[in-house]
Amino acid sequence: MKEISNNLSKELFHSDVFYSHIDFDGTYIHLSEVYMGYGIVVGDSILETIIPAKRKFFEKQIAEARKGEIVHFFTETRNRLEEIDKWEMWLQPSYSADGNSIEYIEVFSRNLNAGTENFISSLFKNFYTATDDDLYILNDELYILDINKSSKNGDIGKSFSEIMERDDDYLFFLNTFEQAKRLNGVALKVTHPIRKSNRNQKRYCRISVTYMIIQGVGRYMLQIRDVHQEHSNRLALKIQEKQFEEFERWRSLGQMSAGIAHEINNPLCIIRIQAEQLLDRLGSQRNDIDPSHLKKLDSIIKQVDRIENIANSLKIYSRSSNSISKQTHYLDDLINDTLGLFQAQTGREIYIDYKNNYKELEIECKKNEFYQVILNLLMNSYQAVQKFNSLENCWIKIWIEKTILNQYVIYIQDGGNGIKNEVVKDIFTPFFTTKDVGSGTGLGLSISKKLALENGMILDFEKDFNYTTFSITLGLDITKPSE
Repeated sequence: MKEISNNLSKELFHSDVFYSHIDFDGTYIHLSEVYMGYGIVVGDSILETIIPAKRKFFEKQIAEARKGEIVHFFTETRNRLEEIDKWEMWLQPSYSADGNSIEYIEVFSRNLNAGTENFISSLFKNFYTATDDDLYILNDELYILDINKSSKNGDIGKSFSEIMERDDDYLFFLNTFEQAKRLNGVALKVTHPIRKSNRNQKRYCRISVTYMIIQGVGRYMLQIRDVHQEHSNRLALKIQEKQFEEFERWRSLGQMSAGIAHEINNPLCIIRIQAEQLLDRLGSQRNDIDPSHLKKLDSIIKQVDRIENIANSLKIYSRSSNSISKQTHYLDDLINDTLGLFQAQTGREIYIDYKNNYKELEIECKKNEFYQVILNLLMNSYQAVQKFNSLENCWIKIWIEKTILNQYVIYIQDGGNGIKNEVVKDIFTPFFTTKDVGSGTGLGLSISKKLALENGMILDFEKDFNYTTFSITLGLDITKPSE
């Protein structure tokens, strides 16, 4: 039996040489490295990569190693990009524990015309088995040279555009590659939603691209990490923080408004009593009194009524609804009930386009408060479109959407003239109104926002639509439909 050189194994294993095991037929039974541009996995044959002209010679070298010889030779292979690579190889037999039989052949190989590939791979290969991220190496033409996931080895040799599900994803990566190339050696990191595999929905991923030029050869190193859940959790935390901040602001406003309402109602009560007494006294002397005086007294009483209504509305800010417990309701039923209330109040046929693709979605809320929020938005829309006779503008749309972060949002839109940009920032401010004098108190939206917050929802104005659009982002107290 020929003595095996341990020094050979040590010397080669600690260099830029690829190491593997094959059986006597040339089938890979172990791979400790990734062969750049080949996509080799256990079970593949080493002979399939050898060019036909060198294949018989290679088979003879396997036969020699099977006899116990250490063989050293040069050969040529063809990678998935149809490029010819020259290799320096060593085949060394590996004996059983008792040293009486050869179990397999150790293969040490060095790519002679891909020094750059070996260097980049040696930088990159440490991450291959230590991460669940998707790792790619691409050339300047964005062809895939290597992937760390054996399940995706079929993509090696393809253009990166071929593995992209959508053009918008590819355009994003194309722009990212161009930016990384300008940085030359500095990793470009960005978080962006992309489609992974054949999933219909996008997922947020952290993407890192590094472009390196070594010995005149440029290569992209791409790392894709799925951070969708992490991103969702972070966004949910921000939403909760925003809800808490707004709730505290409304609580402070509630304490102040309760005091104001009380201070207003006391003098109003005195004004009303005295005005009514004067009206009763003068009413018995109608023939001797100027009628305009009676009208003025009547006007005073009406204005007192209006001020009292405003003061009573203020009490909503300070009123706690904690005594009313939340219950679970189908969202579709809640909206249909509100539409019924709305049509009963308006008494006019108006085109309402309601679409809900999530009929089984359940939410936990205080039903009457939910009605009040939706009904107030609908009434605002109605007042904005009722002056139009044409269906081109006399419409209201309601629809439900599911966001990329698996949140559900109710949108309410109307065909009115819209809200001017300069007043958008004030629309949720108490007493602010764009309606004519006497037509509104300016409390509807602010009260609706408070009620939405108390039910774990966020009411907001959407600036990115051509028509007036409000959104209600539902909270976490929902039962998602099976999808």
